[in-house]
Amino acid sequence: MQEKAEQGIWPTKTPLGYRNITGPDGKKIIATDAALAPIVAKLFEWYARGVISLREAARMAHDAGLVYAKSGAKVPMSAVHTILRNRLYAGQFEWNGKLFQGKHEPLVSIDLWEQVQAILDGRFAKKAKHGKRDFAFSGLIECHACGCAVVGEIKKERYVYYHCTGYADKCQGKPVTCRKYLREEALEAQFTELLEPIPFRWNRDRL
Repeated sequence: MQEKAEQGIWPTKTPLGYRNITGPDGKKIIATDAALAPIVAKLFEWYARGVISLREAARMAHDAGLVYAKSGAKVPMSAVHTILRNRLYAGQFEWNGKLFQGKHEPLVSIDLWEQVQAILDGRFAKKAKHGKRDFAFSGLIECHACGCAVVGEIKKERYVYYHCTGYADKCQGKPVTCRKYLREEALEAQFTELLEPIPFRWNRDRL
């Protein structure tokens, strides 16, 4: 695998938008998936505008036909986040801590990929059309200390943090815990780690 990586060949299973094939020299390489590659490319373009949430991006991708080939299941929001973070789509990839230039066809430009990373990092997030920010994880989480809803908030006009609403009377007994703030990037990483394996495990059970 390390040798393939050093040759610019992605050495393992491909992400959505690519497929594993055998090249002219008999080596396993990756090539674009004619059905899914255009949708993945569009997904980057949609999100790069900076006006939609991950949930909205996932819905748009579903409507365009982004599903798992074997099961036909819709790609979850956690997988959409993983796609948008994956440098492979821009023609490069990381392997064992090193960055390699791939020989495969990129689906997006480096500039577009970096623009999406900036938005995911909360640096250039724009407000929604009606002036109200649509936070990706609002309504999905509650405070472990008091049970109140956890909501998003923009700090310094660029960074997204989540915190307890503090509406319940029981928050008064736990002021330190309920006032903690968590960056959106840290929350995304936790959701991705928890949810990303689920569709793959479900697919194996169906095979």
